[in-house]
Amino acid sequence: MHTDQPDSVGRLATLMAMWDDLVAALPPEALATRLPIRSNPIGAQLWCIVGGRESYARALREGA
Repeated sequence: MHTDQPDSVGRLATLMAMWDDLVAALPPEALATRLPIRSNPIGAQLWCIVGGRESYARALREGA
């Protein structure tokens, strides 16, 4: 296990809270909006963040 893991967990928790604040501030219709570039809707992009959260949590549990 890395010695910097507690700091990593704290940073990860802070970043997750920031994303939670952003999503809470968005009106529901914003999730269907596409950025003015070729992209998926914002809601679909947020699902990628959910997947990342799951991967980070799994890595931390495994001591990565």
